[in-house]
Amino acid sequence: MDEMDVSATQSQRENIRIIGLELSRSIASEKVLQKKCIKKVLKNYIRPYVK
Repeated sequence: MDEMDVSATQSQRENIRIIGLELSRSIASEKVLQKKCIKKVLKNYIRPYVK
């Protein structure tokens, strides 16, 4: 491989790493949001039955 191929390969690896980090962050945010929604639904569902 010549220098351009090595540089392109390194760039692709870095892009893949960045995409992986962004995807992980997005999944984590989605889980937090989902947990908040579940808590709110349960709170609203249980509230009428608690005296």
